[in-house]
Amino acid sequence: MIYDFSNRPVNIDSSATCTLECPKCQRNGMKREGVKVPGENMPWGDFLKIADFFKSLTFCGQISDPIFHPKMIEMLKYCYDNNIPIDLSTAASHKPIKWYEKAFAANIKAKWMFGIDGLPKDSHKYRINQDGEKLFEMAKLCAKMGLDSRWQYLVFNYNENDIETCRKMAKDNNIKFDVKYSGRWAKDDIYKPNNPNHYLSSKGRDKYYDKWKKSIKASEEWKKSIQNA
Repeated sequence: MIYDFSNRPVNIDSSATCTLECPKCQRNGMKREGVKVPGENMPWGDFLKIADFFKSLTFCGQISDPIFHPKMIEMLKYCYDNNIPIDLSTAASHKPIKWYEKAFAANIKAKWMFGIDGLPKDSHKYRINQDGEKLFEMAKLCAKMGLDSRWQYLVFNYNENDIETCRKMAKDNNIKFDVKYSGRWAKDDIYKPNNPNHYLSSKGRDKYYDKWKKSIKASEEWKKSIQNA
């Protein structure tokens, strides 16, 4: 049986740039192990090839935030002009307000997910370097301009009692609210919620993490990719 992968969406890590220092992010795991974060800005030609093949695109960076690709607004416009569904997940806040206005206007069909973990004033406790209050204003602007605006809320101990307050804030501003429970917990984790209903099991996590650390250190292919990045 031949499977048509073109019917599937694809997730794109469009660069290697992010201004945040979220403790559990893959890029910070690499830094802790002394490994350079690999990658570069996706060339425009590569984007066109991907956009031509796949039916929908998602920009949800594992080591980057999509707002930092220098041609992200052009990518948004290309998807709009060619009727390609596009979703973006962002948590960084280090772009001027005018940039967001242009990005939203470039594709009014795009879906935006804003990572704000807790009350906007508290989100920086995990999303280190983030201006959560500014990002919430951008989520409001996104909704006001008629786009699909969503608030992704990762639950931690500092925000687990604010879920319903934030849900109401989202509803009052026509923003969809999406609560996420994590299982990325280390022993004596300073971020782990107190309520067992607010987190997933992290059984086996340490074993997986140790295996991951060994793999990135031992792989010659990985070392070559780092040297060439």
